[in-house]
Order: sequence, then C-alpha cells, then structure tokens
Amino acid sequence: MKRFFAAIVGTLMLTLPGCSGDGAGTPAGPEQADVTGRWDYEATRMLGDIDGRPLSCEVTGAVLILEQQGSSFSGTREGGRLRCSVDGSANDDLLLDAASPVTGISTGTSNVRFGYEIPFSLDRLAEVLEELGFPDAAPATVLVEHQGMMSGSSLSGSAMLMADFGPDLGVLTFTGSWSASGP
Repeated sequence: MKRFFAAIVGTLMLTLPGCSGDGAGTPAGPEQADVTGRWDYEATRMLGDIDGRPLSCEVTGAVLILEQQGSSFSGTREGGRLRCSVDGSANDDLLLDAASPVTGISTGTSNVRFGYEIPFSLDRLAEVLEELGFPDAAPATVLVEHQGMMSGSSLSGSAMLMADFGPDLGVLTFTGSWSASGP
C-alpha cells in the first residue's frame, strides 16, 4: 500500500503546473495561497460502486493541521469519522483515531492539491466483498486525493478516494467533494 500511496503522490506532483523562482523555494509571479493553520475538514458524497453495487462514503469532523513552505505544504489529518453506505444500507462507521500525514502543493493565488491515507476496514464493506466472492479483497488503507481553491478562510473542491482491492478487483475510485474552514 505504501508503494501505491507513493506512486499516487508522485503522479500528483508531476501533474501540477511548474513554478519558476529563484531556486531557493521562492516562487516567481503572484504570491502563493498560504494554507498554514488549523482547518475543520470534511469530504462528502464520495460515490462509486463495487462490482455494480453503489457505495457512498464521507469523512466528517476531521481537522487538517498544515504548514506551508514555498509552494509545498505538509501536516496531518487528525480525528474525524469515516461513514460508508453500501447498497443504501445503514451507515458503516469508523472513528479515525490515528493521524494521517498530509502532503500537498499550492499553485497560484488560490489553487491547492493534496492527499492523505485513511484506514478502510469496514464491516459492511467486508460482508459485501465476501458476498461478491472476494473475501480477501478489503484494503487496509486508501488514498484520498484533493484539488480545489482557497477563498478567504475556506478551501473547497473535488476529492477522489482510491482503494486498492488487490488483483481481483484492482483500484476502485470514488469521487465527491471536500471543504475546510480555517484560520
């Protein structure tokens, strides 16, 4: 899974527009959006399907603690709750106790991109995968990748949750939106 995360982050960094600067990490042109601080965060309406069965997930009540240097930033996603529904069933709930490292980049005066990993071991999801004939396919973690804009003291945009379910199902992708209010 770490190779999966590293490959996604590497791809993310390679697809971002380049910045020219003085070589010391100072960008040329307009000032970068500065995301330093504490942000109340959620990702909602993360929709996808597993072998034709609808799955929706959301992350609520989480906090992003970010520090920016030049156009790059890093930090942690702390706390929160992951809720998922398979086939419209009752929500499957997972408290996100452990912090996840966040890495990202800010381009221009308002564009941001970042990602983090979260655990993804949900009882209902495991039951559905077993019903579908994939008892060993549930991943331990997934990557949530974000792109969006900063406007005043808020961030928002689109999010993509990517789960590697192994060779039988491959990488499944769920898309939705995210927002954060902050300093």
